Amino acid sequence: MDRRLDIANELVRFFQNHPIVKDAYLRGSLVNSGRDEYSDIDIGIDVSGYDNGKFAKELPDLMQRNFEILFYDWSPSYLPLDYIITFIHQDFPIFWIIDIEIIATPHCPSLKEVPVNKYQHLLKLWILNLKYCLRGNEGCEMQVNKLYFRTFGKDIENIDSYYILLEIIREIRSNIEPELYQFTIECENQLLRNKLLFYK
Repeated sequence: MDRRLDIANELVRFFQNHPIVKDAYLRGSLVNSGRDEYSDIDIGIDVSGYDNGKFAKELPDLMQRNFEILFYDWSPSYLPLDYIITFIHQDFPIFWIIDIEIIATPHCPSLKEVPVNKYQHLLKLWILNLKYCLRGNEGCEMQVNKLYFRTFGKDIENIDSYYILLEIIREIRSNIEPELYQFTIECENQLLRNKLLFYK
């Protein structure tokens, strides 16, 4: 069995035992035929009867107390309609990010702003962009250029996604917290190992 399923099921069981959680379940490509080596771990948590915005704010501390979380990042553009938080586990391969969506019926749009660490947010987006490029997703070059703009505040005419991603990860490393330095090395190594896939 794919080890990601073991990890995902462990997380689901953990949340199913939480007194506020009505249900926890797997989502995304791990539960359908779209799974590949780059698939992340998608989990839904239903806290109906409780303010899901409040639970979302409590979730990072809950995860950090019970799992070896390296860092986490919000998806602020979805607020307040959706609450999605990404967790990076320190012992997992870089693509095995954990995306957790917190839902409730009725939905409580109580969480409108969250703190965002710029370089951790860029690092999460960098991993996603690398994944899309390795999969050969349509439009991935445009997304990489957008990430360059978000990182450096300027456009780039270079259309070589490999070298753009290399430049971005090195910029992130020069600004990231020391405890994440080694993780950025692992990210760059993943890019270097897959260089040929950018030119096939």
